[in-house]
Amino acid sequence: MPSLIQYVDDGGDDAQAPPDHWIENDVVRIGSGPGTDLCIAGMEEHTVTIHFADGRYVVYNRTRRIMAINGTTLAPRESACWPNEAILSLNNSKHLRLRAQSDPAPEPRPHAVPPDLRRIDAPTEAAGFKQGWLFWLGPGVMAAVLALACLPRTPLVAPRFQFEHLLQTLERSGSAGRPLEVIAARLQEARAAELRGHRSAALQAYIGLRDYLLRLRSSGGSSDSADMRATLEFVRERLQVLADG
Repeated sequence: MPSLIQYVDDGGDDAQAPPDHWIENDVVRIGSGPGTDLCIAGMEEHTVTIHFADGRYVVYNRTRRIMAINGTTLAPRESACWPNEAILSLNNSKHLRLRAQSDPAPEPRPHAVPPDLRRIDAPTEAAGFKQGWLFWLGPGVMAAVLALACLPRTPLVAPRFQFEHLLQTLERSGSAGRPLEVIAARLQEARAAELRGHRSAALQAYIGLRDYLLRLRSSGGSSDSADMRATLEFVRERLQVLADG
């Protein structure tokens, strides 16, 4: 089992809560910026750094304000040990809990597509149809079809510009409502994981964002905006590319 960083929000806004962060590397950067490993909306770009060394986790406060670990002050630019099950208070309402295992060392994720991916978007009937007709093709034709399937897909070329346009649009519209800020932060988290090659983390982040967007859309009203529909389309495309990869 992995060691995890769990997010706790005293404000009760579960919609913006990031998923539990599986600790894969010795260094974990937390904040709201695109270069962070755990993205939390409303925080500084780089809020804290978590470092695993000598069998324990150490927290570095990267901000100019005071934080706390189980009520003990963590001064700006200072560091302290983060014991298992201890609460790291980033501010008055946002907290993190460390859930370390008996062997607390970082552990790489298994590279598997979460079954949740097929809950809404996966075309299972089409997949079964493909398997059926491939079986009846001759070996030569089947080899040609499989070779074509292995060619790079065009969606891998365009996402950078599509992502940047979406992010700029969401940030410009951020004053229109809090959900757009949450969407922008989650989109950054998912895209950053994808670019770092963390396929499972990217899948998990995109799935979380997709489900959040679907919940907003089902609520109707202003939540079903053109920006959100464009973001949902982008997320579904990235999920398909990652699943096929």
